[in-house]
Amino acid sequence: EVGFSISETNNLTPEYSIRIVKVNKHYELEARILDRNLLKAMSDYELSVLKGNERGVFSVGTFTYIIPITDSLKSRIVNIFNKVITFNDESARSFMTANADGTITVMVYDGPIYRFRVCENEIDSHKSIGYPLASSDFRTLVIRTNLQIIEDLRNKIFDESGYIIYK
Repeated sequence: EVGFSISETNNLTPEYSIRIVKVNKHYELEARILDRNLLKAMSDYELSVLKGNERGVFSVGTFTYIIPITDSLKSRIVNIFNKVITFNDESARSFMTANADGTITVMVYDGPIYRFRVCENEIDSHKSIGYPLASSDFRTLVIRTNLQIIEDLRNKIFDESGYIIYK
């Protein structure tokens, strides 16, 4: 299985994910889109239960879009995901910076969390990116491309030849 997901800590944005699954002898690309942010929905539900207002079952609407893809696209996506997962970004993840004047700057991040996962031949590799990335970082292009794929699947205009990072 190969997967990418995005979630937001700000409780406003619905969560998205794509994954590649093998069905018989071919591959399918599956996008899942929640109708609202899961953390926010759970928080609202728990608050409603505590107030005695909620008696129903907790649920979040999920929209699923599936399309067959070529083995070639699957391989290119796996290669790019592996590059993201193995990227050495220790300097990018620095949460504290010592300034020249001796002060310390602490980074506070309240943005999206991107998760990449590749599970092949019983080896599971993954990486979460929960810190800002420069717009010039190749991972930013991968993330933008994955979000475009999700939108294209939702709008039924997916064209596997149209994503530069996966060529």
